[in-house]
Amino acid sequence: MHDTEGVRNKRNNNVNDWMIYLLVGLMLIQAVALIYLRGQLENIERSGKQMVDALHKEIAALLCANTGLGDRFRLLERHVRGLDERQEQLEWSETSGQAIKHAVDLVKKGANADDLVTSCGLSRGEAELVMLIQQVERAG
Repeated sequence: MHDTEGVRNKRNNNVNDWMIYLLVGLMLIQAVALIYLRGQLENIERSGKQMVDALHKEIAALLCANTGLGDRFRLLERHVRGLDERQEQLEWSETSGQAIKHAVDLVKKGANADDLVTSCGLSRGEAELVMLIQQVERAG
């Protein structure tokens, strides 16, 4: 009986040894996997940081460009406003010139200052000036 017990103990020791070897092997595989995964995580983290830095630079560039465009837009807006005012002046000058030509024609036909004010839309002073100029031209 002693021999069977010894064989049994030896077998149990062999099984126990194999289990220990198996557990140590699994722990080594797990350690290698953890080291590998940690490296991968660090690579991903580094890559993510580079992407964030690149995005920050792009956003800064867009903000600078936007500021430049805003300045350019304001400059163009002032220019357009100036052109609008100039066009309005030219239109007023053209309209005013036509009104004065019409007033001169009416004075030549015998109209008075009141007629010029109502017919041509001239102010009283403008109507009297047109009348005076026409009198000077007739006299001269």
